[in-house]
Amino acid sequence: MEPTTSGHRDERSGSADRDLWTAAEPDLQPYQSMIDGIDKRFPLADRSLEPLFLGAFAQRYREQPTPVAFRVIVAPLTAWVWWGGWLAVLGGLIAIWPPGLRAPLRARLRLPRRVPARAV
Repeated sequence: MEPTTSGHRDERSGSADRDLWTAAEPDLQPYQSMIDGIDKRFPLADRSLEPLFLGAFAQRYREQPTPVAFRVIVAPLTAWVWWGGWLAVLGGLIAIWPPGLRAPLRARLRLPRRVPARAV
């Protein structure tokens, strides 16, 4: 059970309409002896025992909470990156659109027909 203190992004991160990310970084140093003890006693534990270990760890954390550092990241240009991605997808779809289906659209929009250039 290797502790991680890198934090995580909340469920709001990574969407087109959000530009605020949060991360929580708990101080796990007081629990390091408990984590090391579990690692030594159960070196080959499979994933089925993981809920048991996490439950014990959570119970100890509830009884003896430690400080948590919260980080708020404001990234106002994130939405522009998402919009740019959708614009690229739209451009790709237009580029691969079959030429035979463009003619009815061109007629409806009254666009001039393209004339192929002649070789000189």
